[in-house]
Amino acid sequence: MIRALLAAALAFGVYWLVFQPDPADEMTLESTAAPDVVATVPAEPSSAATVPEITSTPTPLPSLTDAEPLPGDGVSAQLLNGTDDQAAFDDVVQTLVDLGYDVTQSGRAANDYAETTIFATAGQEAEAAALVAADPRFTTIGDNPGNLTTELDIHIVVGADWTTTESAPEDGATEG
Repeated sequence: MIRALLAAALAFGVYWLVFQPDPADEMTLESTAAPDVVATVPAEPSSAATVPEITSTPTPLPSLTDAEPLPGDGVSAQLLNGTDDQAAFDDVVQTLVDLGYDVTQSGRAANDYAETTIFATAGQEAEAAALVAADPRFTTIGDNPGNLTTELDIHIVVGADWTTTESAPEDGATEG
């Protein structure tokens, strides 16, 4: 009896596989035309639906021209080391760059200097005074002794009195 049932099930499976309708035969592709769409735009807006007016006030962006100029903007400078202290010399270079000076030449001074000194080319005294006002560690202003080029606005000689930024006293503080 089990054999008969297995034979019947097998026969039914084969029949079903052979004579099963193909789903592709039943599918037909229908082409439908898209409906015509006509849009109408009213000539004037309806008074019933008022659109609120949106106004915007732009926030002005800060510009570089609004910023206060640095004291060294447009001022060319030569820096000479009047000491054997390279750290002090490097600190003066960084200070001048931070203040906007264009340090175009640097080197060793012919002599050692006790005081950091600014030598102004004739007509550039105001630039030397602006540097003193910008950083109190620049204390002495002198005239170009004649052996410095007049192609540059100011010449700074680093003296032994220079205190590096890390050891410089705060404004209003006294050294002890």
